[in-house]
Amino acid sequence: MKNGISYTYFIRTVFKGTDGNSVLSTGKVVTAKPQLPPPAVTDIQASEQPDKTTLFSWTPPQQGEVFLFDLAKPPDVPVGDVIFTTPAHLQSRYGKPIPVLKQKDGQTIWKNTFTGVRHILPVTFQDGLAVYGQSVSIIQITDIYNLQVQITGTKLFLTWEWAKGLQKYWFSIGSTNFPNDPMIKKRHEKL
Repeated sequence: MKNGISYTYFIRTVFKGTDGNSVLSTGKVVTAKPQLPPPAVTDIQASEQPDKTTLFSWTPPQQGEVFLFDLAKPPDVPVGDVIFTTPAHLQSRYGKPIPVLKQKDGQTIWKNTFTGVRHILPVTFQDGLAVYGQSVSIIQITDIYNLQVQITGTKLFLTWEWAKGLQKYWFSIGSTNFPNDPMIKKRHEKL
């Protein structure tokens, strides 16, 4: 068989009748066209923009449409897996996709409204075939807010409100000797 060429099949079952003789069903005619699945997106990148949006970019596949799904947990599907499905079925499993504004350019902007970690799964879809791509994880941590400082004599009193959705914080006080955790160091260097 060759991809892109239609083939017609006549399918009929043979079974034993009550008298022991072979009986043929009426059969069914079906037409199918084999095709290569669309390529998986394996190079998606996410970059935070100054306006609190995220720019997603990838090499656009030569065929198919890319859907981006926002997942709370890492995807449980291997990269390159192909399934026969519909966009509606994908949405019932993963939720409404992030709108892709520039399919031809392989990029879109997403307005973030979450705090924590999200996993973005690209799925390339064409003619009933969906191919899972390599996901990218993004982290958005909201700083503390309503920080208030009160100095009483030699004591310093700080009060603040924590960001919603986070379960763990690293707290340190100092002007020059921050913790050795490289992520903490990076955070302070940005300030």
